[in-house]
Amino acid sequence: MKKLILFIFLIGITSSTFAQLEQPISWSYKAVRISKNEAVLYVKASLKEKWHIYSLAVKGIPAKTSFAFKPSKDYTLLGKMIEPKPIAKYDRILKTNLTYFENEVTFTQKVKLNKIQP
Repeated sequence: MKKLILFIFLIGITSSTFAQLEQPISWSYKAVRISKNEAVLYVKASLKEKWHIYSLAVKGIPAKTSFAFKPSKDYTLLGKMIEPKPIAKYDRILKTNLTYFENEVTFTQKVKLNKIQP
């Protein structure tokens, strides 16, 4: 009976070790005021080696990178999120060109500040 309990315990530990999700990407952000009532948001993704994220313009499968901003009376989005030029590569399985980023990418979003603070 003790061997069975020990076996189940070891299987449980081993399973939980393999069940840990890898964190292949870390996000950071900053806002820079460019005028009295406008700012630019910088959203930076840092990716581990051999990982990538798809561009904002990918259509269909796989899912494109997207951002959702919480509606607020404090700001208004000006235009769309901007990305640098992505890597473009033909995918033989999906039979389409995919655009993506590796290592590091910074997206930018211009905003109007509705509540102007000194």
